[in-house]
Amino acid sequence: MNPFPIKFVAILLVFWSTQVAGAPLTVFFLAGDSISGRILDSVRKEIESRSSAFLSRARFDGVYRPNELVIAFGVEGARAAASLDQRIPVLNLFIPKHAFEKIMPGRKGGRFSVIYIDQPVSRQMRLVRLAFPEKHRIGVLLGPDSRGELPVLEKAASEYGLELSSGKVESQSQLFSVLDEVVKESDVILAVPDPLVFNSGTISGILLTAYRYNIPLVGFSPSYAKAGALIALYSTVEQVGWQAAEAVSEFAGKGVLPSPAYPSYFTVGINRYVARSMGVEIQDEATFEEKLSQMEGSP
Repeated sequence: MNPFPIKFVAILLVFWSTQVAGAPLTVFFLAGDSISGRILDSVRKEIESRSSAFLSRARFDGVYRPNELVIAFGVEGARAAASLDQRIPVLNLFIPKHAFEKIMPGRKGGRFSVIYIDQPVSRQMRLVRLAFPEKHRIGVLLGPDSRGELPVLEKAASEYGLELSSGKVESQSQLFSVLDEVVKESDVILAVPDPLVFNSGTISGILLTAYRYNIPLVGFSPSYAKAGALIALYSTVEQVGWQAAEAVSEFAGKGVLPSPAYPSYFTVGINRYVARSMGVEIQDEATFEEKLSQMEGSP
């Protein structure tokens, strides 16, 4: 019987680890029902394609053993990983920074790490400057989970010559009144992940409001670009898988995980219909990706 209420999948990676000479590294996937099989499969394939790895059906029993690594997916996976023996190394994926820090305060270091799902604020500000060079006022809506990001956003906006207008949302009932105030003081709206502000029940109304004011919105997932955000900055499942494979390789070779990090690889998506409707001339996705990579020295 599986002692854990969420899914474990095992991948036996044929890396020869420095931790125990001659012993292969076994990697277990830990994920709740909110993580689709497609995501697990995609990350597994990326790890396998970038290493001498193959799928094993072994079960994880929660007991610490050298040469084992847990990859935890999403918030549910992180919560389950937090209850494990702290000697068990864990790499967390697909979790926002604010959620990770709430679940895992102080749990960082060579045997505990994370690749955040969020994009770094500096990358977001660079994209705004590249995409809208004539615009200088950027608006954000912050809820309970994201309000702590305000100093970081203000600092980054200032560094890139932007003025930040922020609105604090305490409840969904006040969301659109706060949004109305923010759009009046903004040339661009930057969507900052927060479950109270941006969710399936609010996104269409936010996008319609921005569109009515002719204010472009910068989203944080491909679904936002499809729904009506003019541009979006995000990392695909495959790109997160690339970085996870690199982290696993580093752990196999050195016995330590890389430091917590934002995604190294990213994608820009553009909604051409919205751009035309707003009368915005905008470069193609590949040009933005190349320029952003050059500016920050990304792989």
